[in-house]
Amino acid sequence: MDRDRQVVWRGSADTQPSMIAERLKRWKGDLAKVGLETGSLTPWLYHELKDLGFPIICMDARRAADALKARPDKADAQALAEMLASGWYSPVHVKTMESHRLKALLGAREQLVTVKRQLYGQVRGLLRPFGIKISARAGGKRFD
Repeated sequence: MDRDRQVVWRGSADTQPSMIAERLKRWKGDLAKVGLETGSLTPWLYHELKDLGFPIICMDARRAADALKARPDKADAQALAEMLASGWYSPVHVKTMESHRLKALLGAREQLVTVKRQLYGQVRGLLRPFGIKISARAGGKRFD
């Protein structure tokens, strides 16, 4: 949308920062804000587009969904553009990629520890009917 809130361009692009940048490059110097909703791909898209020099703003998806419910048509991109133009949005902080990497590593480690404990308990339970008792502490260091 332009300053007068008239639609300048309507189209689509794959969810790839380079493809989005390609679509927006024609207006790059004139863009005041580029809106993006929170979602699973948001950190990647946000940081990539920001690194490409776009004035990117991340908006709360719940508030955007509320705004879309009030519209007679469901033109998501236009509604987001109107929210940006009117200032009726909640900007959301996007964590660094390093923060997301650390969270992913910790989550993966937690999952592996949980699976190890479950497997150990399953083996202990399967062996008990045969008179083989393994203490709960035996699996901490060594499990032959």
